[in-house]
Amino acid sequence: MRKLFTFFFAALMSAGMFATTVVTITDSDFPGWGDSFTKDGVTVSAEMIDDMYGNISGPGSFSTTLGNFTKIEVNANYVNISGEGWSGNSEKMTWTGNASSVSFTGDINGDEEGLTLKFTIEEPALAVANTLQLHVNDAAMGSVAVTNLLGSDIIDNGDGTYTVPEGAEVTLLATPNEGYEFTGWKASNTICDFTECEFVALPTVANPLTFDMYAEAAFMAEFAAVASQPAEPITVTWNSYDLPSYGSSFTKDGVTLTCDIDDSDLYGPGTFTTDLGNFTKIEVTAYQACYIDATGGWSGNTNQETWTGNAAIVPWGGAIYGYMSDVTIVFTIEPSGGETGIESIQPSAVSSQKVLRNGMLLIEKNGHIINVLGQPVR
Repeated sequence: MRKLFTFFFAALMSAGMFATTVVTITDSDFPGWGDSFTKDGVTVSAEMIDDMYGNISGPGSFSTTLGNFTKIEVNANYVNISGEGWSGNSEKMTWTGNASSVSFTGDINGDEEGLTLKFTIEEPALAVANTLQLHVNDAAMGSVAVTNLLGSDIIDNGDGTYTVPEGAEVTLLATPNEGYEFTGWKASNTICDFTECEFVALPTVANPLTFDMYAEAAFMAEFAAVASQPAEPITVTWNSYDLPSYGSSFTKDGVTLTCDIDDSDLYGPGTFTTDLGNFTKIEVTAYQACYIDATGGWSGNTNQETWTGNAAIVPWGGAIYGYMSDVTIVFTIEPSGGETGIESIQPSAVSSQKVLRNGMLLIEKNGHIINVLGQPVR
């Protein structure tokens, strides 16, 4: 992943240049008889430095605090020095390399005709700081921040931008608000107003995202609403021992049965209703399940009947005989709701309500009484 961003930033960055300094020292700069002196950030050290004749007798060294020497040129009446990196002849010797201190042995003799020392120094590049700007596609959906500020030299400017040292490691974390999810990153090589940025989608959805900073850049974390997932179906199971001995109505786990109840025998006409959503399947297993006048959706045999459809109220006719044995009814309910199966009746309508009359479930809607089939009842 870091290689990806090294490539990304390499395409954007303008590399910092090293500054070059040239220092020239002649025998006229010798302060006097001695073994060391400094001029313009370069120090000359030797066994003997003779200002009268302009001679330097080694062993000795040249050193600098400005950076690293990359080239040293020695011109004199007679040059007889050697060491690693040195080459030339008796009138001019040159050292090449990259070091802040260079040693030599031998002598450099001006012999009143003078000598010249020319030092080419590469100064270290000035510390480079890049600006990192963070955006989100919608502030109501989430936020983004640099998470590795502690212990780093990264500065939070408090305005959505950060000052990041060249090459510093940066970790971004996108945090979605409730109901939203992080979907990806975009980046731009321009610090800009959100509406003006020319963002490019990055081929990663890593979160947190870590990279090394080598150029000015803007990042945008994108969020989207979490896609609604279909609700898991609800399963409600009744057994004989759940049913009352006698009655005309029974409710358990959000499902209501209305019919003539006599121990484990159920006599229609009746209805199954639920306020949990819509039935999609009802399975009845009994000693004898006989839906003589079942209204749509029922099929099976004398021991098991199954209804399939999508409704909050399911009517049935006939009888369910337990004969003191088990009766099992399994309801599969879709929580998302849907059509009730009753014409023009909306379960959420304030003007509609269930009415129990003579053991039958009816609907009162706008002052009118209708049955489960939507037919008027006087």
